[in-house]
Amino acid sequence: MTTENPNADFYLTKRKDTPYWSVRFRDPVTRDILTAISSRCTNKIRAKAWAEAEYARRADVALHPMTVREYATNFYSETCEYVAKQRSDKGISEKTRISKRRYVVEYVLADKELMDARLAEITRQDVERFRARLIASRFDGTPSRTSQAVIEVLKTILGQAVEHGLIAQNPIFRLPTGRYEYTERDALTEEELDTLMKRANFGSGRQYIATMIAAATGMRAGEVRALKWKDIDKNLRIIRIDRALDQDSITEHLPKWGKKRACPYPAILENLLEPLRGKPDVFVFEWEGGALNYQRWKTTFARACRKVGIDTTLHGLRHTLNTLLLQRGISDAVIRAALGWSDPKIQERYSHINFGGGYRSLLIDSVVEAIKGRSGTAKPEGGKTDQAGLVHEPTTRGKGAGD
Repeated sequence: MTTENPNADFYLTKRKDTPYWSVRFRDPVTRDILTAISSRCTNKIRAKAWAEAEYARRADVALHPMTVREYATNFYSETCEYVAKQRSDKGISEKTRISKRRYVVEYVLADKELMDARLAEITRQDVERFRARLIASRFDGTPSRTSQAVIEVLKTILGQAVEHGLIAQNPIFRLPTGRYEYTERDALTEEELDTLMKRANFGSGRQYIATMIAAATGMRAGEVRALKWKDIDKNLRIIRIDRALDQDSITEHLPKWGKKRACPYPAILENLLEPLRGKPDVFVFEWEGGALNYQRWKTTFARACRKVGIDTTLHGLRHTLNTLLLQRGISDAVIRAALGWSDPKIQERYSHINFGGGYRSLLIDSVVEAIKGRSGTAKPEGGKTDQAGLVHEPTTRGKGAGD
């Protein structure tokens, strides 16, 4: 059903498969008919009233053109309207918002040529040139996962401009983001892990112990940095993982997927940590009044890897632990409970079975012993034990662990 007038500023249309009236506006400047959008109104009179107000707003915008910079400046900031909408509709984590805000500031707003262009006149060629400049100047001419993420952020910004009636269509729609080569690193063998995790390879004792925790527990970097002394329970011999930190801040949030968990506290970590135990609410790796600096830790770890000729990352230690525990015969359920997975398919992505066996790692020996010890421990009063035999959130605690 369509209501048409050759000279109208907009047309109301309605399809049989939806209760809402749609509106096809004319461009206030060119008078071209644009793609239909929903009024979200089931009543025709209300749909017409909304269309009249929306056309007036679009006409006003056409008379006062803005640049891409003016429109994009506030995107993914704490006061961004789009972020507020995402939070109310389907949710957006603070970590994701901060990450995308960084892409806006460091890559999108930094491109003067694109930012100075008039938003209403932006073309696909403008976006293609931006992508070429981005990859050439910031990524050594090779597309990467980050360059793809930047293009996706720009796509969102321009998509919102379409919804607001500032441009007729998104010029980035179906624009290839460029393929990049993803290098999947194999899990380390037990011998490689022991070679890497020698104190002499790390200039900083603090960062060496942080790396030992990542290697022995599979904790993510943000979870290690967020660890406080109250989370390490010497009596129950568990480490509670209740929070994580973003890479570039000390903003606390729940661990990935919002899942708190507990993992065994092996003797090899106890021997390193207990002599250093501090106040309950202090970060285990306190640094200049805050948490351990992620970039410095990452740099120190990369230097240690180069020193012994091993290619892995901090997150790669998580892959390694999963693989080595599987090789030692630890059940999938126990590993998933300790590493915070619920979907076996995720665990499969972290499994890189190698058959170079024969070597026994003292680090992995200690982890296996701790896991078996936890699995054989009776449930404490008031506590809950999961299918892996790991204790979660007991209500009674003994001394130690910062009490």
